[in-house]
Amino acid sequence: LADEGAIGLNSLEVLSFMALVSRMDGFDLGSFHPGRQGVFLKRHPDFRFGITQNPSGFTSDREPLTVAILDASQKIWTDNRLTVKDAHRIIRHELEKKKISLDGELRQKLAKLHVLFLDSHPRKEELSPRQLLMAVHAVQKAAQSGNASAIDEALHAALMTIYFGQLTPYELSLMQSKAEQVLGSGFFLKHEARWRSEVQLPRFSKSSNVDPKSIRVPEPLASQNAARRSLEFGLSLNVPIALVEEDGGDALDLVRKSAFETGRDLDILWSHAQMAKTHLVSSLMLSFEKKFDEHGISREISSRAIRLATGFFLRAFLTESEYQAQKIGSPREKIVFFNEMDQIPERQRVILNQILSQMMT
Repeated sequence: LADEGAIGLNSLEVLSFMALVSRMDGFDLGSFHPGRQGVFLKRHPDFRFGITQNPSGFTSDREPLTVAILDASQKIWTDNRLTVKDAHRIIRHELEKKKISLDGELRQKLAKLHVLFLDSHPRKEELSPRQLLMAVHAVQKAAQSGNASAIDEALHAALMTIYFGQLTPYELSLMQSKAEQVLGSGFFLKHEARWRSEVQLPRFSKSSNVDPKSIRVPEPLASQNAARRSLEFGLSLNVPIALVEEDGGDALDLVRKSAFETGRDLDILWSHAQMAKTHLVSSLMLSFEKKFDEHGISREISSRAIRLATGFFLRAFLTESEYQAQKIGSPREKIVFFNEMDQIPERQRVILNQILSQMMT
């Protein structure tokens, strides 16, 4: 099964090849690999080839499947439509799997909200049971306390972060009105002041590797409170976070400030081409580090996590002993920030997503 389908032209070529050979009884390997003529491969009679893919017209980074693939395929169209009963089943399955409990009324609210958003959310094509399960875990701790105010606050935070995080102010206002059909009038107004109030960040025992001199605006800014609350909430759920900034918003400074104040380490992987080259040379060619120090690029910048990440992509530059020596020891809270994520080449993003998924599990 080729999950995610055609992400980039390389994967489209692989899909075309697999669709072709999956219909053959067998083929001469020399047809595809020069010098291997005469080696005949037979297809196993039970072999089947499948492709799953979101529609290329609505989903970023998805290539349209070729006519040859479409003609050779039996197409089964699915969608993300759920009934409230379906949503309840998904919630129940997750609760049983993780051995946690959730009040029936709260389950009903989450199920109804998710189904409502599948119909009315501006980005409804991107919604899936994933958001529903994230919301379940976001409110579960507060639900255990039995405190109604804490539960409402957790539910508000879950909606603002998981479902509404990428909406424009107009879209947010519209969706809040829709959600109050389930939650009751005035729900969001009740929590608005707290959501934008000063954030009380957790503090970890170890000090951060962030240099306080690198923080441009160390003072707490009221304009950043909602974003920092969303950031902290997302980190507590261990989910990927995309900081979408307006010009001058300086998301990097916000992340630096949060990491410094909480005591988390911060590793920045620069997506800007020139910065990437500088960090790459600094991290892989360690004999140059003294020279880089003279230009203000310290060893701390080429951190162990950066060397580990580049080792995945450029392992040919490292010996086995060097690679093993770079593996990070005892785990600790860490933020990995990708500066200008949209500049990372598409094929590298696919590999990067795979690595991050493995690291988070």
